[in-house]
Amino acid sequence: MDVVLAISGLMLTVVALTWMTLMRGEDRGPVPSIFGRMGTSNWKAARMSKFSDWQDRMLRAVWRHGENLPEAVLAWMSELYDEFGEMSESEFCESWTARTFSMARSAFELISRSVEEEAGKSVAGEELCYIDYLRDPELGPVGVVRIKSTEVSTPDWGEILGAMAEGVQEFIMSHYCVVWPVCGDHDRGLHVDYFHDAAVWKCKGGAAGGHVVRAIDAPPAGPEGIEVPSR
Repeated sequence: MDVVLAISGLMLTVVALTWMTLMRGEDRGPVPSIFGRMGTSNWKAARMSKFSDWQDRMLRAVWRHGENLPEAVLAWMSELYDEFGEMSESEFCESWTARTFSMARSAFELISRSVEEEAGKSVAGEELCYIDYLRDPELGPVGVVRIKSTEVSTPDWGEILGAMAEGVQEFIMSHYCVVWPVCGDHDRGLHVDYFHDAAVWKCKGGAAGGHVVRAIDAPPAGPEGIEVPSR
């Protein structure tokens, strides 16, 4: 009886060691684990579900729920979630506002330099008005930046750049009576438009009914700006 038990124990030990060797890949190479793949897949599905719920709550907090937001904004939210986890609505509103304001300042400085280099006109800094609805989100979207009659409240570079360009363009016309910028081919003022989420200057002239002149953050081909005679 003792011999039988000893042999049975030895066989179990051999089987266990063989299985461990196979699992370590020391014999016939790595052994795929369906349970490992299932675990990873389930973890990813759970992560996506939790992120989707969190994203939905955050977009409601900043008044952006149901909107078709740019991919750059959604990617930034995913990065925030990966780094900080499920941050609260108030913390997210602060991050959203800070990012929007920072981008707006950079875009305003870029457009201001452009109009000064191209048309020789300066833009008064007080024209840029920051409106922060963070303290009372019931009033409207969080982190609004307004310049003249244009406002923006989404931390997306293309949208903010376009809004700042429109505001500066309006200021240049009302303050200096200057049309800026101008299409070199058709001698007419350009308008802000968007091409694949990028802000561009577009001319409405030409046989085709309009054409993109350049990206707003790209340098012009030559001097621009036309004085409008006062009446």
